[in-house]
Amino acid sequence: MRQTAVKKFLLLAPLFCLGASAIAGEAASASSDIIQEDRLLMMEGAEQYNACLRKESDAVFNDHADVRKIADVALDRCKPTLDELDRTLTERTLDPDFRAGFVRHTRDATARKLLPELMARKAAEQSLAP
Repeated sequence: MRQTAVKKFLLLAPLFCLGASAIAGEAASASSDIIQEDRLLMMEGAEQYNACLRKESDAVFNDHADVRKIADVALDRCKPTLDELDRTLTERTLDPDFRAGFVRHTRDATARKLLPELMARKAAEQSLAP
């Protein structure tokens, strides 16, 4: 009896694995289903947002001593650029979860890069001050 149960399990286990991998594959397929044109739009939008943050942080760099304030101002001013990226990706009918994740990642990754750069610039500025 026990051998029969083990044999049934061994016969059915691959089917369960296939079902589980198919479910996992659906979530992962969102990024693999993107065409090259969509990838280019995504990268272009991310680069525009990055350029906006740099430009806006440069514009207010001397107005604030705290680099977090500089970054906040730049993030606020560049929100329309990020919103435009989101609208563009929505029009391309990308998976909503994938699109939202990409936009959030773009915002967070760019901000994480911006802060150390601003800190280094402020430190260099302060070290040169008389």
